[in-house]
Amino acid sequence: MYSSKQVKSAVKNFQILTALFSICLYKRYNRH
Repeated sequence: MYSSKQVKSAVKNFQILTALFSICLYKRYNRH
């Protein structure tokens, strides 16, 4: 079982990673 703090921190880290990844894709496709 996970505690709510661990779940919240994991979700926050996942959101940060997905945000960085989407920014990288956005920059790559809007370069031309």
